Amino acid sequence: MSIAHLLASCGISSILLTSFLLGSSPAIAQSTSNIERSPEAITLMQRVLTASGGGASIEAIHDLVAIGTASAPMNSEETAENAVTISLRGLDQLRVDSTQPTGVRSIFNNRGSLSSKEVNGTVLRLGSEDTVSTTSHFFPLEHLAAALRDSSYSVTVPESVSDEESGHNLYHFRLQRVTSEVVGSVHRMVSSVALDYYVDATTDCILRIQNLHSDRGRTPIDNGRGPYEIYRFSNYRLDDGILLPHKLSVSLGKQLISTIEINEYKQNTGLAESDFAPAQKQ
Repeated sequence: MSIAHLLASCGISSILLTSFLLGSSPAIAQSTSNIERSPEAITLMQRVLTASGGGASIEAIHDLVAIGTASAPMNSEETAENAVTISLRGLDQLRVDSTQPTGVRSIFNNRGSLSSKEVNGTVLRLGSEDTVSTTSHFFPLEHLAAALRDSSYSVTVPESVSDEESGHNLYHFRLQRVTSEVVGSVHRMVSSVALDYYVDATTDCILRIQNLHSDRGRTPIDNGRGPYEIYRFSNYRLDDGILLPHKLSVSLGKQLISTIEINEYKQNTGLAESDFAPAQKQ
């Protein structure tokens, strides 16, 4: 079960995120000698971070809490809404608390381990999912800062790309983390989900992120897996010196799946390890 399935069950109707699951064999040190890091793409990323408040200010955010409302179209006439709190700590811890008619249900991605805490207090273990690609949809700036300092990220500008919103003047770059592992006696490189970033050429703000699959950046359509997963960001406002989006929408191709209106961000609230490890109700 993916984090998006869990979001849907919390009342945030979302879509299946592509998961990157490592094998059970121990990983070995990664080689970055063949990983492309385009100077053009790196320049674009640096511009985004500068426009958003500066790389140092963004890296100083150790945890982030977003408070708002999630809505999802149920049919042509009805929309479901829930109060939602999204908590992030670093690149690998995510928590979503959603207010249900009967109480609060929480879901967790704690360093790739998925779990939920039901309204009645029961904790369920739900498998694994690539954390970095998931958290980047809620706080992409931290993902960019990490990719700039970590040479295991492939940073490229694709030669051609399907742009469904050609009315915007956009810059475009692609991020994908590459690691190595040993399966049996075979040493192989493993690519994470690739993320395409689209940036407004005037404001240098991220307008959307599109998920790709790990096979050399091929699109879901290329692989016969359906249309793009698209995350759109808008209504940017300053919060404690950082320019952050206050509206996030999720689509599957041209179909709108859900929208999150963020009323407030809180930075460095002191979230602890225990906040991302649900305790079973006694």
